[in-house]
Amino acid sequence: MKTLTHILRLSLVAVLLTGINACKKNDGDSVDLKAGGTGRYTFGDITVNATRADYLLADGNAYVYIYGEAATDIMQLRFDRVAGVPEGTFNYLSSSNANYNPKYHFSGGSITTVFNPGSLAITAGEITISKSGDSYTIKFSCTIGANLGRLKGSYTGKLTSR
Repeated sequence: MKTLTHILRLSLVAVLLTGINACKKNDGDSVDLKAGGTGRYTFGDITVNATRADYLLADGNAYVYIYGEAATDIMQLRFDRVAGVPEGTFNYLSSSNANYNPKYHFSGGSITTVFNPGSLAITAGEITISKSGDSYTIKFSCTIGANLGRLKGSYTGKLTSR
């Protein structure tokens, strides 16, 4: 019985060491998350330091993602019926609304945080996007869900394509 216990312990240690080594990054895999830009946003008592942003163009829509330091700190802004990342001031309006105009509206978004890894929807608010050279400035003040709180902040820096 002692031999079996000893073998099981050694096996467990071997599995743990293998798992740790498998998750280790190679030196060439390192990513400087602060290379993209800077900013900060708040949601309730949570403050997130924005470190980078990117965008995805798909099916005639643009999706802008702003990332915080934690892997779960992600904010998404959605613009329907556009060919690229739009510039200007946009108010929330669902794209299913007949009055939706991509020159004046954004169609939604969401936020996840380390404290709330489930996605919370943006249901109202205003976003301003401007561009100077390679740098974008994104300012936002939005409502999350049915009175779950305000999401407010800004990001300045590069937006890279996914």
